[in-house]
Amino acid sequence: MKDDFNNPMDLPFLDLFKKMYISGIQFAANNPKMVSMFSHLLANKGEIFDKVMKNNFDVALDIYCKMIDRDKSLGRIRKSIDTKVLAQLVIDMTINVSVNEMSDSKESFDFDKMYQKIEQIVNIIEHGVTEEK
Repeated sequence: MKDDFNNPMDLPFLDLFKKMYISGIQFAANNPKMVSMFSHLLANKGEIFDKVMKNNFDVALDIYCKMIDRDKSLGRIRKSIDTKVLAQLVIDMTINVSVNEMSDSKESFDFDKMYQKIEQIVNIIEHGVTEEK
């Protein structure tokens, strides 16, 4: 993913989130054994999960919080949004949706379906779920 993100801190948080998600999907499509191992780690959280993954999630949470706070200061995200809740929501949602979708795709991986899913997720985050009045 490194090559896709020359200046990640210059991107709005939701743009970076979308770009990272798509890069992750492409990586997973090309590395199904990694998805299987990752799914197993998530399903069986314990000592191995803590050693292998927890620190990565903590680092991601910290980076996401900084980006969200930056976007709040720039007026891209409402100041009333709890930074840590949004960051944790994005991390949890990304992992769960991706792993569930890839686990269900035993035969072949449908990149277009996952791309449409990320479009929907970003749309919900950006616009909420209620009709504008």
